Amino acid sequence: MRLPALDLSSHIIFQLLAESAGSARALMTAALVVLDGKRVVLGLVLQWQSGVVRELAAFDSLCLDAPLTLSAESFERLWIALAPHKPTAALLCDRATFEGLAQAENKLSYLAAVGHTQPYFFRIELG
Repeated sequence: MRLPALDLSSHIIFQLLAESAGSARALMTAALVVLDGKRVVLGLVLQWQSGVVRELAAFDSLCLDAPLTLSAESFERLWIALAPHKPTAALLCDRATFEGLAQAENKLSYLAAVGHTQPYFFRIELG
């Protein structure tokens, strides 16, 4: 099964921020990492402002010291690696969670609903 296109990926993370931040206009940085087992199948670091992507970097640019897994420890390492970019949000999930998220109208509601059955890690800091 193929993952949604890059533009959909950036839309998903932007929509998550929009649902959380309301009409915030500040420059925001977020990471989206989708795992298939231990393999990163989608990894993006996005910077945007007012709904416009200003910068896009590959996940590899973070130079993590070890592969990520779907765990709280890996998520914390991801957040620390993002620190120089002053992160606003990060999402670490598996392929099934991401595919469901792509289809969901309300992204935050979807994450809340699947939290007990599909592991994911999401953090947002707005100020």
